[in-house]
Amino acid sequence: MDDSVENQVNDGRAPAFLVEQLLRFHREAETITSVEALQSLFMRHLLTGLELVVSGLQATIRQKPDFASVPYGSPLALRVDEVPDEDTSLHIQISVEESSVPCLSLMLANVSGWPEQLQSYVELLMKQFSVLLEGHARRDQLDHLEMADPLTLVNNRRSFQKELRKRCESLTSFTLFIVNLDRFSRINDVLGPEAGDDVLVRVANRLSELIDSMDHIARINGDEFVLIREGADEQLARVLADQIHSALAQRLTIAGRPIRCSASIGITLCPGTSLRPAELLRGARVAMADAKRNQQGTCLYSGQVDMDFSEQLLIESHLERAIEQDGFELAAQPIFNVYSGEITELEILLRWTLPGHGPVSPETFVSVAENIGLSERLDRYVMSKALAAARGVRLPISVNLAAPTLYSETFVPFVEALLETHDRLPGQLGIEITERIIARPDEARASVDALGRMGVHIAIDDFGVGYSSLGVLPELPISRLKIDKKFLLGKDQNPRYEEIIIGILRMASALGLESLVEGVEDAELLGWLSQVGCDFAQGFGLGRPIPLDKALESLRETNGGQFASQF
Repeated sequence: MDDSVENQVNDGRAPAFLVEQLLRFHREAETITSVEALQSLFMRHLLTGLELVVSGLQATIRQKPDFASVPYGSPLALRVDEVPDEDTSLHIQISVEESSVPCLSLMLANVSGWPEQLQSYVELLMKQFSVLLEGHARRDQLDHLEMADPLTLVNNRRSFQKELRKRCESLTSFTLFIVNLDRFSRINDVLGPEAGDDVLVRVANRLSELIDSMDHIARINGDEFVLIREGADEQLARVLADQIHSALAQRLTIAGRPIRCSASIGITLCPGTSLRPAELLRGARVAMADAKRNQQGTCLYSGQVDMDFSEQLLIESHLERAIEQDGFELAAQPIFNVYSGEITELEILLRWTLPGHGPVSPETFVSVAENIGLSERLDRYVMSKALAAARGVRLPISVNLAAPTLYSETFVPFVEALLETHDRLPGQLGIEITERIIARPDEARASVDALGRMGVHIAIDDFGVGYSSLGVLPELPISRLKIDKKFLLGKDQNPRYEEIIIGILRMASALGLESLVEGVEDAELLGWLSQVGCDFAQGFGLGRPIPLDKALESLRETNGGQFASQF
């Protein structure tokens, strides 16, 4: 029993029937779990008390009760006014103290004056109600703190799990998005954790601006957010994903530096059928991982995506062991001088057969290596094995490097030591990098410049199909452009491809760079390349990849001469 009510009973200031009504209100209110239900109970007991005192009273609600926004701990005030020109009518208003905006307004008819016992009853009822409102507000605040991410103030993992479970149990259709920020760790590493926190808050705000009241947003991991949206329409899901990408692409200023964020988004559609929350979340994660691996921004979960992800997990579990236990084979493909027909270089290619699975494509395991942070170890392995095998053969060899390898500060000293160990001049080593490195030249510039100064030859592989940025070509010590085979193999179907090849060849010549075209399948294509000014050529029509040891054996037997027939 509330102390104020008990005191009224004990000192006899309130009629017993009104005190009983107050006690009844208190008992019933203890089972109420929402402010809305508490408001309804308050109204019912307010009107009941008035009717118990004034027989024949008629009450008209002028403003419905609205106490949901009352700050907890705020006392309520009662105001009773006589209605002008009406002796038997009163206007009752209940509001927060010192506020002119009422939370409840009633017109009472058929009542003469305002009895003191009504004053006592309503004031006690308001006090009880105010205490109960405060309790609800405190509980709501605690619930919010338990369900909110303390940094971004959006929902947290616990809230998300509860919401996802509720949606699955209701069998309503919805779409689940996982938004994972790209390269967020670099922001923390370069600008510090406070800058990283600032980015997360800004991202949460931008995502919140894209959702409506029926959606749910939460932060469930360090740089990972989830969205739940009503409906399971693929086209609408992709529209929201595009909106997210656009919102994140807008420039931020963090720690005084401009930053642009990007994200990989995985999407799972739930059409209202019975699915477990864990299945939906796994599907969205698989799709997000696929989007990040393929750098495509957004991926919608499907059975094929799942198969690809399962294969990736298998590769991940064996890749590091294969590096440690020398589980790869090296192959070599020759590069020819277009005019002399001589082999001028060997490109080293990596081959991997996974026991119980079969051959794994280089595109697949190289991508997996980058995703799990093994790129540099894999590249060092290839370079070490190739230089060891080619010891004593002076023909230049070239190896492909992943972008993260060139971001490492320790890679250039490793190359210097390796060349010295295997008695090879820097000019007898070439590295092939992709245009992706040109898209982020500042991060790779130190390594590329150092390798160039050493005399290592640097070629841009698959030129023309990636992040072509012509402005940085003169700034990096590039020695060769390798034009992707797509253009040569497709020039008969698309005449513009021929024009692109000729344009790149002329540009390379103007910049003092060597040119190489991939995809030479026959003598006719080789002849055409010699006419348009191409320096070097490579392709299955000239020489297929063969095991490196066989290629080197042929070189030693011919003392480095021509051996195209061996390929």
